[in-house]
Amino acid sequence: MKKKSGMEKFLARVKKQKALGIIYNIPNVDAALLVNRLLDEKKHIVINARDAYTSAMLKYRLGSKLKVKGLSFNMLPELLQGKIITVNNADMIKESYARVFDDFRRYGVPLLLLMHSDSAMKDLRKWPSYTRVMTIEADFKLLN
Repeated sequence: MKKKSGMEKFLARVKKQKALGIIYNIPNVDAALLVNRLLDEKKHIVINARDAYTSAMLKYRLGSKLKVKGLSFNMLPELLQGKIITVNNADMIKESYARVFDDFRRYGVPLLLLMHSDSAMKDLRKWPSYTRVMTIEADFKLLN
């Protein structure tokens, strides 16, 4: 029987708890490899934060990926079919994501943020919505 890696255990926990998972301190090279691996597994919908750094842009990008016009976050549990929404390069997300965190918690949608720096993680911890949602966070260096 193959032993699960720290990354696999982390992802399984985020999915099971339907939580906000945050992996920070990811080097750029490792981030690209991780995103490619997640895409290969077909268990994740990966969105780049450069394309969706506000909640409205995320909603539009998800609607495009899921091929649904006028997407509402309450539709996501049915549309995702057990997949995790993953936001790569999440260092640049804006505070409008607070609404995303609340809505995803309300509808039981797991969200994974991949962040490249520790300073962005510290800023995120100061958001009021951060304390209202189930958050599982890990340093990338400790997952391997």
